[in-house]
Amino acid sequence: MPLLHRGNAPRSELIDLIGAELSGDRMLQWARELTRFYRSPGASGYHRATDFVAERFRGGDLDRVWTERFPLDGKSQLLNQTLPLAWEPVSAELRIGLPSGDLLVSYEDAPSCLPWWTPSTPEGGATLELVDVGTGEREEDYGRQDVRGKAVLIRGTTRPTGFAHAATLAMNHGAAGIITDYLLYPTAPFRTRESLPEQVQLLRMPSIDNSAWAIAVDYKAAQRLASLAPCKVWADIQARTFEGEAQNLFADIEGTDRSDEYIMFVCHSTAGTKPGANCASGPALLIEMGQVISDLISSGAIPRPRRTIRFLVDVEGHGSKHYIQNHRAELENTVAAIAVDSVGHDQQKCKSSLIYDHSPDSLPSFINDYYVGLMEANPKETRWVFHTENSIPLVNFIDLPYTPWSDNHYYPSYGVPS
Repeated sequence: MPLLHRGNAPRSELIDLIGAELSGDRMLQWARELTRFYRSPGASGYHRATDFVAERFRGGDLDRVWTERFPLDGKSQLLNQTLPLAWEPVSAELRIGLPSGDLLVSYEDAPSCLPWWTPSTPEGGATLELVDVGTGEREEDYGRQDVRGKAVLIRGTTRPTGFAHAATLAMNHGAAGIITDYLLYPTAPFRTRESLPEQVQLLRMPSIDNSAWAIAVDYKAAQRLASLAPCKVWADIQARTFEGEAQNLFADIEGTDRSDEYIMFVCHSTAGTKPGANCASGPALLIEMGQVISDLISSGAIPRPRRTIRFLVDVEGHGSKHYIQNHRAELENTVAAIAVDSVGHDQQKCKSSLIYDHSPDSLPSFINDYYVGLMEANPKETRWVFHTENSIPLVNFIDLPYTPWSDNHYYPSYGVPS
């Protein structure tokens, strides 16, 4: 293996050396392991997934691995924002009419059917009259019929925040249950309710103090309910909302003469449902990065970085708030934070792009130019029929303006390009 010495190696040689060691197969293995766990904030599966990543970091001989815990209790605050309670699903069934009626959805078959922070039904379930309120986005949707003490059917729209808005209106009008086929971020023609009729969308309830239970169904079930309404439905939902805790998992590859400066990579172990892979690719990538860079340093193949490389695996958003509030000294010395979120798509199957969301231009930094340069150097064409070299996989990689999406939108407010 060639040795690279600080100051005399082009960036391309370093990238090639690390790229030769990075394994997509290993990252897929790590992601698969993470999808065994249901990873809602504070849930037992979230802790097991985070502990799994910690074990891989420690097994990779990174210089320092540690965790910091903080409450998810609905009372404590970070950056003047109240933290949510922990929440964990247990079981769910939705049937037409009676407990023996036709099954529309179950947690066993579709773990994504329970919106985070939905309360439970009474033990043994509840039978309610179902009222169709259309999209449920307007006050008049509830003025035409009495929904108090009943379940409402809310249909999807193109508005990203539409479900939370409609659910709030339904609860304000006294609904006791919410059934929806909402699909987040529809993108015609690939991602619509009609083109994905069997998908059950993972959603979030609008608060941690909700007065109605909620459950998501697929498009076909919603169409059937709409044709039957008004009708009776039976729901049995069991979930735990409790005072729990989160953990911030850290791993450092220590720098040399500028070790008190940081390049930070952030991802979250929350999100998705078993066996869903949404967001599991972020921790999988960080595991592989940490192990490969540490191994190359230990073998002498690459020099130790001048700055410290810091990995943070957290509860999405809240972990970054905890870091910002409790690590101000390190934050002031952080050159850039890179949030890694849903990076492992099969682009051909998902009709997706790998996206670089810029750090805001109001915060001067080299990071945008640096990443765009990396993207321009990325192979974009596959092997043609008479080519003699190895085939190159097609990668759809685009850069977009600043988008306040996940962990990336907290750091710029505190002077860190992200």
